[in-house]
Amino acid sequence: DQDNHNMCTEVFHVLQGLSLFLYHGKSIDHLFLLQMKQGQMAASCSRMEEE
Repeated sequence: DQDNHNMCTEVFHVLQGLSLFLYHGKSIDHLFLLQMKQGQMAASCSRMEEE
């Protein structure tokens, strides 16, 4: 489903930009949490693509 894929990709890029932004103002722990959330989102997105 192309729409789902596009939405996932957009959200992922937004989160990547956000994590970079936060990286400069927040602790490494905070960045690590964001990275974990990103990983979970990416995993659920790729699961949706496989269906």
